[in-house]
Parts: sequence; structure tokens; C-alpha cells
Amino acid sequence: MGRKKALRINIGGDENPASQVWRVWTQADSVYLGYRMFSHYSHISLHKSGVWKIDANSDRFNLNEEIPLMSGWGLGPSMLFPSLELKKVNFDGEHLKDKRVVILSSAPLHKVRVIQLIFQRDLDSKITLKNVVKSKLCRKYDWHASLRLKTRGALHLVSFIDDMDKKALEYCYSIKNNFDVKFDEEVPDKGVMVYAVSLESPSDKNKPSLVINIPLDSDNWSVS
Repeated sequence: MGRKKALRINIGGDENPASQVWRVWTQADSVYLGYRMFSHYSHISLHKSGVWKIDANSDRFNLNEEIPLMSGWGLGPSMLFPSLELKKVNFDGEHLKDKRVVILSSAPLHKVRVIQLIFQRDLDSKITLKNVVKSKLCRKYDWHASLRLKTRGALHLVSFIDDMDKKALEYCYSIKNNFDVKFDEEVPDKGVMVYAVSLESPSDKNKPSLVINIPLDSDNWSVS
């Protein structure tokens, strides 16, 4: 397993954009997630202490802690990238030029691209990631990458396409249709954050927290 400490991920590329460029990186045994161009100011942090939260100025949102899966394996948050009906979206074109960015295909309409975080705490475990995903998540993944942690194993990221239930779909559309951003100047063509992120921490501690990346129509922007 390599010593890579950061990943850059985009869903859909410039042809069918469903997300900005996300950066996932590790520092010692902690994991951080955030939009690449804002990650130094606002990000989600998963600390080895078990405290998981989002820091955005003074706001803090506590996430469900790691959920045990199998011996030496734990389930982290799910990153959801739904495919919604959109008229037009701007995207982070400059960051997409970086050859290090991994571009995954968007889900078909009204389905969702999932990036699931899974922790491997025992690198000598004879249980494989493939077996963990198949037996515990009942999924087959089409992409996998991993980041090494300093003393507590590795972080695996696996991705797959999944269905969205009606309630979740209505939730995503409600956010998309009610999100409003004001600018002092005309909105530039590229490099503008045009996606909302919603965090959900289920009351059921046996379910992973959700990081939902919701694309917005260009008509939702208002210029003042």
C-alpha cells in the first residue's frame, strides 16, 4: 500500500458535472474532506479520537463516529452525489485541469454516485476490502483508492452507483430549489462554488453520517 496522503476527486468532469473538485487528505491519523478551493477554510474532520465534525467559522456539526463492520474494519461517512435535473451549471474548470484529479462518472438521472469511506485498522487482517464491501454493504464498487494513516491503518474509498428513494430525492430537490447565493459582482464563468453540501447525522448510530453534494441550477444564483 502506498504512502499517498491526498486525493482529488470530481464527479462528472466538465461534460456532465455533478460536483466540484473534492480534496480528501490525511494528517497523522486524522482524515479531512472539503471542496478543494475552500478546504483550508472549511472542511469536515474525522479525528482519531472519535470526534468527527464540520468546521465552518464557528459552526460545528457532530457526525456519527466510526461504525464497526468486521474485525479490524470500520465504516465512515458516505459521500453522496445525486444526479438531478439541471438547466446549466458552472464548474471548477481550473482545478479540473490538474492531472491528479480523479474524475468519476455521474450517476444516471435520479440515481446517486456514492463514495463510501471505510477504515482498515489492522493492515495484517486476512479479511479483504472486497469481502467487507460485499458482505456488509452488499455492493460492488467500480472505483477504489486508499490513503495510509500514520499508526491506525488505512482509509479506503470505494465508489458505486446506487438508487435514491423518493424521500431522499425530494430532500435534494428541496435544497436545490431553495438555495440562494448573492454576489456583489457578476458571477464568473468558472471557479465558482455552485454546489451545496448538506450534512446529516442519523439518529441511528448504526448508520453512517451522510455528506450530500447537491448540484444547483444556474437560475438559483442571484446577483445583487
